Amino acid sequence: MTRTILAALLLALFLTRTAAAEPASVEQGVIQIGVLIKAVYTHRDENEQSGVDGISEGGLRWVGIDLAGELGDNVRYEIELVANQSLYLDPITGEGQTVESSPFEMGTVGVRTAVIDLVDLVPYSTIRVGTFRPGWGYYQDAPARSWDFVDLPLIHTDEAFRSMGWQNAGAEYIFHPAEWIQTSFFYLNGYMPDGNANSEPETFGGGLDKGKAWGCRIELGSGPVSFWGSYMHEDFEEDVSGGNQPEELDADAWIGGARVSVDRIWATFEWTDLILSDYQTTMSGDRMDLRSIGGHADLGWRFFDAWTVLLRWEWIDPNDADREDTFSRSRFDQITRWTAGLTYGINDHADMSVNFVMPVEEGDKADVYKGRVGGRFQDVNNDYFRVQLQVWQ
Repeated sequence: MTRTILAALLLALFLTRTAAAEPASVEQGVIQIGVLIKAVYTHRDENEQSGVDGISEGGLRWVGIDLAGELGDNVRYEIELVANQSLYLDPITGEGQTVESSPFEMGTVGVRTAVIDLVDLVPYSTIRVGTFRPGWGYYQDAPARSWDFVDLPLIHTDEAFRSMGWQNAGAEYIFHPAEWIQTSFFYLNGYMPDGNANSEPETFGGGLDKGKAWGCRIELGSGPVSFWGSYMHEDFEEDVSGGNQPEELDADAWIGGARVSVDRIWATFEWTDLILSDYQTTMSGDRMDLRSIGGHADLGWRFFDAWTVLLRWEWIDPNDADREDTFSRSRFDQITRWTAGLTYGINDHADMSVNFVMPVEEGDKADVYKGRVGGRFQDVNNDYFRVQLQVWQ
């Protein structure tokens, strides 16, 4: 395993030097080629008392290529292929997990983006058609190489939220009348949150069949301060009762956030609220809504030009009902997670990040998972390190 990690890092460093020497595009203005490679090493100590397994492994987590260009004055296209992507770490198993790209199995190649943009056919507007991530939260809009931390926030990766804002097939209308305001409206057909659109329902988030969604987003501000808010409504079918009889259900979700950047200091805040109507069944057979809420706050400070120190606080509650007679949606009642990080910019085409992640889980379900009952599950020693080297062109 150590040799594999070493080989991956040496390959990434070699590609860094190659990328720095090559031109930015094959034919400037006609077709642009981008490459992104992420190699990650994870370490977590074993803790027998808490029932936490140790981890010491690494390898390539993301290999992607992006093709973009223009077909005339008003038509643009982009195709992005990604393999081996792992966007976050499962808090119990320590295994890498993915939230997007189809097919969804690790180690396969998926189409993350395939879009045609019609620009200014309608004044101040862009019409987008294809497979893409609609305007939703900050990290869906940002390029993957510019994500501030090694792992994405829980509100974008936990099983309670991961269906919101990731890869979809549909159309989007973007209206940008001025630099300080942009609005968008999207319709999605063939929703694919955590699995193939035609997969069979197995667990929550896996196989939302025949899903359709629509929503809107507004973004205000330019320069050092920006604000955004999004709303999404989804109609889908899922076998929530486990009787192989999919039901027609619907969900409503909101997300709002802000980003402030002043000189060498920046901060990002997001909060989300998701309600699935009549989604959960009590042990007495009654149906009730399921509400999941959460948020995160990120802080960064760049110093000596090449170094950035980072701090993130995040919290989620996958089911705010807190009733003992409902079937659990998550292994935890609530999760609070702190992340401290340090990033070094090697050159214009590479950086290295070290993150120390401290999860704090609460809830009886988490205790039962490892054969324990009762307690707050606050004293589990499952902190871990993530080291990432990424290169891009």
